[in-house]
Amino acid sequence: MEIGGGPGDPRWRLTGFYGHPRTNERDMSWQLIDDLCDLDSLPWVMIGDFNEILNNGEKIDGPQRSERQMRGFRDALGYSDLVDLGFHGIKTTWSNAITQLRLDRAVATPSWSDIFGFSKVTHLPHSD
Repeated sequence: MEIGGGPGDPRWRLTGFYGHPRTNERDMSWQLIDDLCDLDSLPWVMIGDFNEILNNGEKIDGPQRSERQMRGFRDALGYSDLVDLGFHGIKTTWSNAITQLRLDRAVATPSWSDIFGFSKVTHLPHSD
């Protein structure tokens, strides 16, 4: 989505994202991020469930995530100059009986953060 306010207000892009749920097909998600980046150079924020973590520090319990699996995600963000906006609140956004992960996040280009530097992401407590 391209967003613009009134005259003189900056135009910017917002993308809602859902990463492919199957690990072996997630490269298609990373290619989509690359393709979206190449569309234009507007300040850009992307929010959603990427279905991947950036590193094993975003994981509690369960087996370690392979470096190759996480690298594709990191490379796509790097190619697109997207930086994780961080968060306040609980550490993880998804869990099952064994593992807790931070799969949901907001990432933005530096030009978007320059405009909206006051923004913050808050993870709300899980509801049962």
